Amino acid sequence: MHRISCMLVAGLLSASCGLALEENEGHDQAPQHNAQSRAELTSTLVLSPSSLAFCDQPVGTTSAPQFLTLHNGTQETLFFVYGLNPPFVIERPSTFELPPGSSLELAVRFKPTSAGTFTSNVLIYADSVNGSGNVYNYEIPISGTGTNPE
Repeated sequence: MHRISCMLVAGLLSASCGLALEENEGHDQAPQHNAQSRAELTSTLVLSPSSLAFCDQPVGTTSAPQFLTLHNGTQETLFFVYGLNPPFVIERPSTFELPPGSSLELAVRFKPTSAGTFTSNVLIYADSVNGSGNVYNYEIPISGTGTNPE
């Protein structure tokens, strides 16, 4: 049986597993940002959605991907570094550059090795390549439940 992953988007309080979720008009709002105000951020660097939640996933299997989208609306190339704790993974080098005006999707997967509920944060740090001093820090909550195989 194929399941569609649950995904929480900004402002969405609950969802049912196995169903496609209605798109939230506020999904493109950036998460809390440590270096600039929310208003400044939405015109520069935008990351969405603000959280991810995976449905029940049998232990020893890998979920379908959910995507974090980065959009560089600045006038400079940004250098990114991300960190993520298992059992969540992003299948991409942990450092990369994103030119001005471009977007990139990070595919996040859930690979539980034991039963239970897992919570963590995707940590994303971005800095200007040219040394202008613009720094962006994000913490995107992520969760999933590993279940015993049937």
